[in-house]
Amino acid sequence: MLAGLALLFGACFAGLRASSDFLAVEAEQDAVAAAARAHGVPMAEALALRLVQGTDKPLSGFDDYCRRYAELKARQGAPLAVVELQGNASTAAAAVRAAGGDTEAAWKNVWGRPEVAEGVKFLSWRDRFAKRDSARALD
Repeated sequence: MLAGLALLFGACFAGLRASSDFLAVEAEQDAVAAAARAHGVPMAEALALRLVQGTDKPLSGFDDYCRRYAELKARQGAPLAVVELQGNASTAAAAVRAAGGDTEAAWKNVWGRPEVAEGVKFLSWRDRFAKRDSARALD
């Protein structure tokens, strides 16, 4: 009985790992790194950006997605760039405008709103990838 439960647990764990978008993005790290270098995007941001784009999207389109992100980030800051990439350009632009161009203040003013949830997720994923990279560097 105990062996059966252990086997069931192992199968469930393997199934969860196989369906993890986070691990799928890590498996694409070489291609993501090439786009990140080409557009001056830090690696943890690029990995999180690939999660935002969606692992169901072809990796071949990531270079353009990363380029657009880098351009928007320069004007709006990282989280609001993601908000615009995900289709909410008016919210991102209005936030920056209301903050007089201060992108950090703009984000602080809107971060709790539902329409910027993708920016919040992006920051969380970026921090998670950065911590994983730091932990690997210690190995």
